[in-house]
Amino acid sequence: MTLFHAIRRHLWLAVLFGIASNLLVLTPTLYLLQVYDRVLPSRSLETLAMLIVFMVIALAMMMAVDMVRTRLLADLGRQLADRLDRLALAAKIDGQARRIAQPGLATLQDVSSLRHFLSGTGLIALLDLPWLLFYLALMFAFHWTLGLIAVFSAVLLGGLTLLNDRLTRERVRLYTGHQRETEQFLAQINRNAEIVVALGMESAMTDAWSARRRIDMDAEAAVTGTSSSNRSISRVLRQWIQVVMMGAGAWLVINQIATGGVMLATTILLGKALAPVEQLLGSWKQLVEVRQAWGRLDALWRRPSAVNRVELPRPAGRLTVEALSFSSGSSGNSRGRLLLRNVQFGLQPGHLLVIVGASASGKSTLLRVLTGLWAPQVGEVRLDGSSIAQWPRERLGALSRLFSSGCRTVCGHGSREHRAQSQSRCARFGIYRTCRTARARSRTDPWFAQWL
Repeated sequence: MTLFHAIRRHLWLAVLFGIASNLLVLTPTLYLLQVYDRVLPSRSLETLAMLIVFMVIALAMMMAVDMVRTRLLADLGRQLADRLDRLALAAKIDGQARRIAQPGLATLQDVSSLRHFLSGTGLIALLDLPWLLFYLALMFAFHWTLGLIAVFSAVLLGGLTLLNDRLTRERVRLYTGHQRETEQFLAQINRNAEIVVALGMESAMTDAWSARRRIDMDAEAAVTGTSSSNRSISRVLRQWIQVVMMGAGAWLVINQIATGGVMLATTILLGKALAPVEQLLGSWKQLVEVRQAWGRLDALWRRPSAVNRVELPRPAGRLTVEALSFSSGSSGNSRGRLLLRNVQFGLQPGHLLVIVGASASGKSTLLRVLTGLWAPQVGEVRLDGSSIAQWPRERLGALSRLFSSGCRTVCGHGSREHRAQSQSRCARFGIYRTCRTARARSRTDPWFAQWL
C-alpha cells in the first residue's frame, strides 16, 4: 500500500469541503452584481436587506467550512506524523545497528516537513488550484474579452511558476543534501566528543562545522532569493492584470456591453482565481522540499513490515549455525576483511556457550550475526529450523553493554509497568539462574552486584 492510499480518505473529505468553500466564496461576487445591477437601479431597500441576510449566512457557512477543512488536514498531519515518526525512527535505529549507510532513507525532518505542509496553507492552495478553470469559465460567461484576459493572466503566472520550479528545484535539492550532511557531521561530533576533546580537536571541528554551515546558509540564501524575487514579480503582475481587467470592464460598460457590476465582479473574481497560484509561488521552497520528502517517506511506507511476517510459534531455543562466513564489507562497507569463516555449531535449549578470544577476533560480530543484525555472506543461522530473519525482533535478544542498569531493569525494558514482569522475563530468557547466582555472590564480591 502506498502512502497516498493511507491518506486518500482524508484528502477526499478535504476536496468535498473545498467544493463547498469555493462555491461559497462566490457570494461576495454575486452580492456585488445584485447590488449594482438590481438594488441601485430599483432603489429597493427590501432587496438590499434580503441580500445582506443571505450574505451573512453564506459567509458564516464559509467560515465554518474552512475551519472544518483546516482542522481535518491538521488532524491528518498529526496522525500521519505519529505513524511515520515510528517508522523513520525504527529505520534509523535499524540502519545504525546494522551499520548500513542509507543516504536516501527518510528522516524525522522529512516527517516534520510533511506534517507542516498538510497542516498549513500549501495543501489548501494545491487543492484549490483546479478551481481556476471554473473561475475562468465564469469570466467567459460574462464576456469573452474578460475571459481571454483571465486566461492570459493564468498562463503568465503559470509560466512564472514553472520558471520558479526550474530555477529552484536543483538548488533546494542541494540545500537539503547539505543540511542533512551537516546534521550528520554534528551528530558524529557529539558521539565522539571525548575523543575530540582528548585530541585537542575542538577548534578544528568547530571550523569544519562552521564551513559546512556557511555552505548551508549560502544555498538557502540562493533558494530564498530566487523565490522572493519571483514572488515579488507575481504580486506586481497580479496588480497589473487587475488594472487591465478593470480597464477592459470599463470599456465594456462605456460601450453598453456590460454593467458596472460585471466590471467589479470580474476583477474580484480574477483575484480569487489567481490567489492559489500566488500562494504556491510564495511557498515553493516548502513545496519542493515536501515533494522530495514524500518520495523518501513513500519508499519507507512501502517497506515490508513485521506484521507481514509468518507467525511462528514460541521458540523452543534450538540454535543451528551452518557454515557461517562474514566479512566487514557485508555491514555496508564496499571493502572489508574476513571476520568469520566457516563457523558451524549447534545449541540445544537451556545450553550455554562461552566464546573466548582476543580483542577484535570476531566475538561481537558473531553475536550480531546470530541475532540477525548483520546478514552473513555465506551460511545460515536457524532458530528451531527457521531462518533467524523470519523471527520477530521481540523473540530475540542480545545485550552488549547496552544500559548501565541491572539485569532486572533490562529485562523489564526500562519501564515501570514491566518491572514486575522482569523476573518472568529473566526466566524466559534462561538467565534467571545467572541472576540468582549473582545475587548470592554479590554479598562477597561487588562485581556481581552490578548485574542485579
